[in-house]
Amino acid sequence: FDSNVVDPFAAAIEASIFGHESEAEWRKSELHRQKQKALMNQIGELQQAIIGRLPGWVSFDAGSDKPDVVGTRGSQKIIAEVKNKYNTMNSNSAGETYDKLVEHLERKEFKGYVGLVVQIVGPTQREGHWKHFAPGKNRKARNNLFVIAGRPSYAIATDPEMRQPGLSVN
Repeated sequence: FDSNVVDPFAAAIEASIFGHESEAEWRKSELHRQKQKALMNQIGELQQAIIGRLPGWVSFDAGSDKPDVVGTRGSQKIIAEVKNKYNTMNSNSAGETYDKLVEHLERKEFKGYVGLVVQIVGPTQREGHWKHFAPGKNRKARNNLFVIAGRPSYAIATDPEMRQPGLSVN
């Protein structure tokens, strides 16, 4: 707890808004928030590990030069970056994720693959499961890079017949 830099202005405003009557009360709340954030990171890593252990899939540790997971379904080859929640990416990290996936897709070992950003927990997509992933103004939609929710991604990853997923893009 004490190794984190505290924004004193945010702490004062938070204490005021949430009615913390003492620094100790605020510290308790802040510690809970930090534990919750660490737990969410661990759950995201668990989701990635689960997918990586499914038949036809492999997971790679953070810091490797590989995508989070790589798998095949039918003749479709897939690389994916796994995010536990849709709102874990701000505009900068979304751009970095896009750039990372594009770099992987342009490597010889991943030619012909489709890149996915898997958002395990996210809003329901009403029209199709695949949505082009092109964050920001300077990144263009590609025909091999999509964002997909957790439920359809697990359906693809666990399909016992290993059928190639169909793309119905919005």
